[in-house]
Amino acid sequence: MSQDPDVTSDYKDALMKALEQNWLHARHQEVQRQQQLFIFLAITGVMLTIISQTYIAWQSTLKQFWLAFLFLMIFSHMVSSSFIKWNLEFSNHIAGVQWISERLKLIGPISNEREQNVLDFKHFRTHKDQDRLKKKLLNDAMFQGYMALPLPLPKRVHQNFEILIRFILLATSIAFMSGLVLWISALLISGFSALGYPLVWISALPSSISNLPVDEIAAIALGLVFGWYIIRWDKMTNEYMSENASKLLDIRQPSKTSLTYRRGTPFFKKSEEELKEPVVEYHEELPLSIFEKIYRRISRMLKQVIATYWY
Repeated sequence: MSQDPDVTSDYKDALMKALEQNWLHARHQEVQRQQQLFIFLAITGVMLTIISQTYIAWQSTLKQFWLAFLFLMIFSHMVSSSFIKWNLEFSNHIAGVQWISERLKLIGPISNEREQNVLDFKHFRTHKDQDRLKKKLLNDAMFQGYMALPLPLPKRVHQNFEILIRFILLATSIAFMSGLVLWISALLISGFSALGYPLVWISALPSSISNLPVDEIAAIALGLVFGWYIIRWDKMTNEYMSENASKLLDIRQPSKTSLTYRRGTPFFKKSEEELKEPVVEYHEELPLSIFEKIYRRISRMLKQVIATYWY
C-alpha cells in the first residue's frame, strides 16, 4: 500500500500513539465489562442461594423476599445499561483504530480482484442463498490489510451476555411484582380481619370461584405484565443509546476515511427513502442458545397473555 503524502513523520508518530491508546482503552472496556458481569452473577447467585435455603412454597418465598427481588431487578437494569455503554465505548475505540489504520495505509478497500474471487466461489455448503451470503461476507470483511479488527461474526459473546442479563431482569421483575401483590393481599386480609371486618363476601361467591387462589392468579398475571413492560423499557433504553452512539460516530468520522465498520452510510448522507425504510440486517441461520430460546418463548407467552387479557 502506498504511503499518504499528507502523513508526515511527526503526524505518523502521533497517529501511532493514538492507535496504541485506542487499543489499550478497548481492552480496558473489555476487562471492565467482564469484571462487572462476574460481580453481577456472583451477587445474584449468592442472593438466590440464600432465598432458596428458606424455600417453603413459591407464594411464601415471593411474599417474603419481594424487597430482595426489587433490589435484583434494579441491579439487573443498571448492569444492562452499563454493559451496553461499555459495548458502545468498545465500538468507539475500535472505530478509532480503524480510522487511524486506514490513514496509515495499514488497511484499505477490498480489491476488485479479491471481490470477484469471492463472487465467483460456488461451494458454500452451509447456506442456500449463496449470492446474498457472498455480499454479506464482503460487507463484513470491509477491508484488506494488516490490522486485525474484531470479526463481525453472526454470533458474538457479548450478545449471549446481554440475553442472560435481560433474562435475569425479566425473572426478577416478575418475582418482585408477584411477591408485592401477594404481600399487599395478605396485609389487606389481615388488616380487615383485625378491624373485625372479615371478607365474608368471598363465602358468598360460587364454590368454583371462592376456592380459586385469586390472589395467586392476580400476582402471576400482574407479574407477567410488569415483567414484559420492564423488558420493553430496558430494550428501548439500550436501543436509544446504540442509535445515539452510531450517530455520534458518524459525526466524528474523519473526512479522509471512507471505510465504515458495519454502520453503513452516515445518517446525514442518507436519502429520504433510506431514512424511512427500517434497516434489516441479514444473518446466517444459527442454532439458538438456551438463553435465547427461553427468552423468546417467554416473550411470546407474555405477548399472548397481554393481547388476550389486557386489551
